[in-house]
Amino acid sequence: MLEVKNLSLGYDDSIIVKDVSFNISDKSITTIIGPNGCGKSTILKALSKNKKPIQGDIVFQDRNIQEFQTKQLARKMSILPQSPRVPDDFTTRDLVGYGRYPHLSWTGRLSKKDQEIIDWAIAETKLEKLQHRQVSTMSGGERQRAWIAMALAQQPEILLLDEPTTFLDICHQFELLELIKKLNREMGITIVMVLHDLNQAARYSKKIIVVKDGEKYMEGIPRDVIKKQVLEEVFNIEVNILEDQDNECPYFIPINIKTGEKFNGAL
Repeated sequence: MLEVKNLSLGYDDSIIVKDVSFNISDKSITTIIGPNGCGKSTILKALSKNKKPIQGDIVFQDRNIQEFQTKQLARKMSILPQSPRVPDDFTTRDLVGYGRYPHLSWTGRLSKKDQEIIDWAIAETKLEKLQHRQVSTMSGGERQRAWIAMALAQQPEILLLDEPTTFLDICHQFELLELIKKLNREMGITIVMVLHDLNQAARYSKKIIVVKDGEKYMEGIPRDVIKKQVLEEVFNIEVNILEDQDNECPYFIPINIKTGEKFNGAL
């Protein structure tokens, strides 16, 4: 279990996240949602020890996360940030191999076992035909799968994903989220992700954490979160809540911006 206790985060003199507490259950899928700038990505950085708390604690396996050495934590946890970059000449296999770094001996050389794990991660993400192709030449969906494969090669217990569907078309969004669900269901990897699409969050999450103005507004199962009052108060929109009979989860349709202006889908 990952436990967050009274967490506050900020940059310089600005407090971004204020006194947030929640638990992440083992082998679950938890999604953090909220308006732009509310602190979602900052929380994810703190969970991976990439952002030091101003106050509060993050406890993982009964230890404060600050006590873990970087390489030690990387054997247990992997994070995929927004828009990660890779050297232009890196192939898919190069990138996936980088995921083995936390496990390498002092020689820094990939062993036969490491190569087998790389093969497995590439196969799990269906990238066999692309393993020798430069990542920079691949489509957005293919690149995201390559990054997921790198994370798999790390063999983490927890996978943190910051807006993994950004810049992907709807087909590749669906493909990626189905892959994430498979990793959770078949391999028991705990997933914590930030999503902007609330209907996707409702469909794929066991628990949703709602953040507003840097504070935890609420948390709960999708059916308790995707409600008219919650979405109106947090996102300032009027909605209709419907039921997805096939996936047994709620979904919403935006009707009006709360100023009374008609919603026409344009931003």
